[in-house]
Amino acid sequence: MMGKPSAVEDRRIQKTRQLLHDALASLIREKPYDAISVSDVLERANVGRSTFYMHFRDKDELLASGIRAIVRAGGPADGAAPTEGLLSFSLP
Repeated sequence: MMGKPSAVEDRRIQKTRQLLHDALASLIREKPYDAISVSDVLERANVGRSTFYMHFRDKDELLASGIRAIVRAGGPADGAAPTEGLLSFSLP
């Protein structure tokens, strides 16, 4: 019987998405966005390709999702100024 997803599943989904967002953010700090491939993100996040595509259509959707999360949260949680957090991913 398929019911409402359990809290454990929700945490796993959140963890996977966070790993992917963090991987993309760290790669953007190292090289231009256009030079980053989905394979680069997968390797950095240690996530399988099918898992990536369960969550995102492509790296552009992953980036957009990360930007939306930052905007919704009002900036980074680490105490940095809101504008600093919004722009830090694009500084390089």
